[in-house]
Formats: sequence, C-alpha cells, structure tokens
Amino acid sequence: MANAAFKLGTDTKMLIDKFRETKEGVTVTYDELSTYLERDVRKEARSSLNSAIRYVLNEGIVMGTIRREGIRRYTADEVAKGAGTHSIKKINRESKRGLKKLGCVVGAELSNESRIRMNTDVSILGMTHECSKPKNVKKLEYKVQNNEAKQLPVAATLEAFKNT
Repeated sequence: MANAAFKLGTDTKMLIDKFRETKEGVTVTYDELSTYLERDVRKEARSSLNSAIRYVLNEGIVMGTIRREGIRRYTADEVAKGAGTHSIKKINRESKRGLKKLGCVVGAELSNESRIRMNTDVSILGMTHECSKPKNVKKLEYKVQNNEAKQLPVAATLEAFKNT
C-alpha cells in the first residue's frame, strides 16, 4: 500500500465540478449540495465537501463557508478584503495560545536541546503575535499605502516592525 496513489472519491469529484461551474459571488446552499449528492453534505459527506474546497483552491477558485447557509464562491474583491484579514486574526489567536502553552513549561526541567527548541518557538510565536496585533497591522497598512499600495518585500516589512 506504500505506492498507492491518492484518488478522489466520486462525491468529491462531483462537488469539484459543481464548484467549478458556480459563478463568482454565488452561494450554493447546503440543501442544494445535499440534493446534488443525494446525501447530507453537513454530516455524511463533510469530508468530501472539505476536500473539494481545498482542491479547487489549487485551481484559483476560492470557496468559503457561509454559516448555516452554504458554500460561496468568493469574488476577487471579497478575497482581497477578507482572506488575509481572517488569516491574520487566526494567526494572532494561535500564536497567543502557543505562547500560553509554552509558558507552562519550566525551563530548568528541560534538556538543552528542548530548551533551545522551546526558546526558538517562543521567539517566533512572540514575533508573530506582535506583528499580527491590529495596531501593528494598521501601521504596516500605512507603510504599504506609502509604497504606492504595492506589497512590501519581507526585509522592508521586518524593518517597518523594528520602528513600532
């Protein structure tokens, strides 16, 4: 089984086709998807739904969940305004949670290798948490605005955070 190739399931393939034909800005309801598959996508076919959403993302099709309603194919404007912001907020929460967990470790009880790994992780999570705070995102937004609204190179982004 080590050489077995990944194969998409029938339900996943059907959902991929459905998402490809869905126009930007349109929400396909869970009821429509369930009727299409002849089983409930919220319960019985949830994994197929998630796989299809990830698959079409690799083709440049951004689908997202609309709570209690269905799956929406986002417009370019919706992606530009929401996807990054959502990810930054999530990164902020996750980095804070990671720091809290690592704060529960007593450094003296660790091997040197573990202490180095932990302190490296704390450094990265601390920087990530600080950079993703709303006030620092606003400051960076100002720098991007002054850069003719173009993406800043990584070095310039790090430099901008040095001065905050």
